[in-house]
Amino acid sequence: IADLHADSRYLAQSGIDVIRQSTRPSLRAMLQAAEIEASQFSEESISFALAPRMNAVGRLADANPMVEFLLSDNPAVISVTVNQLEGLNAQRKLLCDQVFQGALAQIERNPALLDHPVLILSHPEWPAGVVGIVASRLISLYHRPVILMVAPPGGLMRGSARSIEGIDITAAIRHNSSLLTSFGGHPMAAGLALDPQNFKSFQRELDKTIEQQSEHHPVVNELQIDVWQQPAQIDLSLLQSIDQLAPFGAGNPPIVMAAKNMKLVNATPIGKTKEHMQLLIEDAQGQASKFLWWQSAGLPQPEGLFDLAFTARASTYKGQAQVQLEWLDFRPVETESLTLSSKKRKNIEHLDYRRSSVSNAALSEIISKYQPEVFGEGLETSTIERKNRLELSPSESLIILTLPPSQAILDEIMQIVQPQQVFWFCSQQPENETELVLKTTAQIIKQGFAQNQFKFILAEIAAALATTQEIVRLTILWLSARGLVTIQEDDAKSLSLSQGGIANPSQQENFKKKIQKSMAETQAFRRYALRSNLSDMVEHS
Repeated sequence: IADLHADSRYLAQSGIDVIRQSTRPSLRAMLQAAEIEASQFSEESISFALAPRMNAVGRLADANPMVEFLLSDNPAVISVTVNQLEGLNAQRKLLCDQVFQGALAQIERNPALLDHPVLILSHPEWPAGVVGIVASRLISLYHRPVILMVAPPGGLMRGSARSIEGIDITAAIRHNSSLLTSFGGHPMAAGLALDPQNFKSFQRELDKTIEQQSEHHPVVNELQIDVWQQPAQIDLSLLQSIDQLAPFGAGNPPIVMAAKNMKLVNATPIGKTKEHMQLLIEDAQGQASKFLWWQSAGLPQPEGLFDLAFTARASTYKGQAQVQLEWLDFRPVETESLTLSSKKRKNIEHLDYRRSSVSNAALSEIISKYQPEVFGEGLETSTIERKNRLELSPSESLIILTLPPSQAILDEIMQIVQPQQVFWFCSQQPENETELVLKTTAQIIKQGFAQNQFKFILAEIAAALATTQEIVRLTILWLSARGLVTIQEDDAKSLSLSQGGIANPSQQENFKKKIQKSMAETQAFRRYALRSNLSDMVEHS
């Protein structure tokens, strides 16, 4: 895919302008069938209207007649071909939906498929022409490389791979080419074929290769926000200004906006097969806006307040220009916060050892001299006696041995101890990688069940893992979505659980994505805390 920079961007702009003004009958007929006004033609019209229709011909029929169609001025040829395009495109959508639902059903029957760093699924009757499209849809759900294979009895397995930023799927496949009969592609997509006898070996070795790539280039599932913008304040004049940056695409992504503290009012399925959702959202002032969420039928929707990432563009409906808001992603609003009294924050002496190498002997000497409270959390062993956030007491001196996971927890620590003097070491960072938190929380719950403990205090688990209560709650919801536990009672501070349950793969991946986002926020706070002005951080308002 060519990045939209310099000459390529200029050529794309010029080409779009030519199509807007084109009198070519075939183009006009396709635009009319797709219900696109020529004056509103954009790069999205290519990506979501013209290209899929023309692509469907090559996937499901013979693409050669398309050249004659595009050059023709014969009304009969144009009319027949446009009708064929519409029919093939409708067939492509139907086949994609069938393969997509089949893939979800496989995952629901065998959730262990999601334990692999690359999701590989196969079926003997999947149409080869659409598996690549469906692989891309699955990536948006599970955020990992996806390979869908067609496995006819007695023949080679053939499939399409799609990847995510940071994982070169073709390089990973090439590394294991000895197990294949053929392959080819680029970093984000590939095609491959192999003998079914090699399938298990290929999956095992590809897992290792993808994991090695991830170690050198950690994959972060995050969305870069360009601007905070209230949806109700977006008008056509703003969109016209943004449109000057178009066309958008690879190398020139669309402007991503975000709004805080939104609330879902209602959601309505739309589309011929009800595959999309139209959502009515209210901001904190009660102003309502409508959003389109493409291919979202069956996906989890937010509960309570949430922050929303979205894009905006101008569209035409019944000849009238209007603002169209398109949903990208959301995250729940973390409501727990604790504000320190300004009186308590005055005249704190900060002793900064964050970038110093201090021996345990020197640290022990400070402890002996000042008799401080020593805050430290995490799973590492330490020769220094320390306390977690639930064990601290008031003291004139405080040692921050490990960084807390959030500003709210730091505020809580300062409120409890009320120190006049703080020693900042922060050298022993607690381990809080996502997989470790998931695994350790599961172990804590398993040990609790073995001791006939079924009520779990969120704050206690959070303190043990050096993380937030929100992450612990999401982790338990993830375990529930895997069918490992059932939540019997939730009183905000604790959860009562029982063993076993019903797996829900889509919910499982959704909760894991939320955990990863929350973990990224924790890591961002710790990075900030390592370099920030200590007085500003403690005396923030």
